[in-house]
Amino acid sequence: MSLVTLYTVTVNNQPDNRLVALNAGMISQIQEKEGRAYFKFTPKAGREYWYFVREDMSFVLSAIHEVAAFNLTLDTTGGDVTLSTDDIVMAYLHPSKDRIWVQYIYSGNVQTMVAKYRIDEFIKLVNTSIDTKIATHTAIAAAHHAKYTDAEAVASFGNRDTELLTGSYTTTNVSALNFISMNSAGGNITLRGFSGGVDGQMIVCFKRNSNNAVLIKYNDVAGTQKFLTPSAADETLLAGDYGAFILISFNDFWYVLKGY
Repeated sequence: MSLVTLYTVTVNNQPDNRLVALNAGMISQIQEKEGRAYFKFTPKAGREYWYFVREDMSFVLSAIHEVAAFNLTLDTTGGDVTLSTDDIVMAYLHPSKDRIWVQYIYSGNVQTMVAKYRIDEFIKLVNTSIDTKIATHTAIAAAHHAKYTDAEAVASFGNRDTELLTGSYTTTNVSALNFISMNSAGGNITLRGFSGGVDGQMIVCFKRNSNNAVLIKYNDVAGTQKFLTPSAADETLLAGDYGAFILISFNDFWYVLKGY
């Protein structure tokens, strides 16, 4: 179980009590009303309290997901008592503004004691616990790998580009591609379909010279993964022109985003 740090919470509508931390496992039913976030706090079965927070809802939700675990030593008449975060219900500023009150579960009841720590020391405990967890993770060699070189990062995408020459294309495998150069110097290029496309894949296609035309056939029966154009008809990049367009794969079709 973890504590969450909230710096401007009104406790039971008493503005002088600024809550420092709550046991996250006891927080539930977060809601917003009149621009404020309210949440239910249940330190034990049968005891429920509603607190409101002066920050917005997103602040409360993000704070509750903080992870921290540590022991807190309490100064009591019977000597020091060390509690874990599972025992601690909440901690908030002592009226003296110098120390903190701590409420905790003991023998099924909620007890209150004054902690030995100053408020800044208490916050430091939380931060130190988080730093320790990060350091522990960093030390696990299996959880990390050497930084990729630029060449390795590029190579990991596979062969990402290809060139199409004069001819008709119906089943060209484009599974590893995101860039196609269309060289129509020797004659027209006709696109009827591709294969190997996956949902969300995008390919930039460009006509690299002005000789001849590039034809995109709409929903052609010969194509494996057919082309769907904005006009629902064949499209042409004319001879004498340059141009480019983007293909987006979805449900075994290629949708044409015109840019020419």
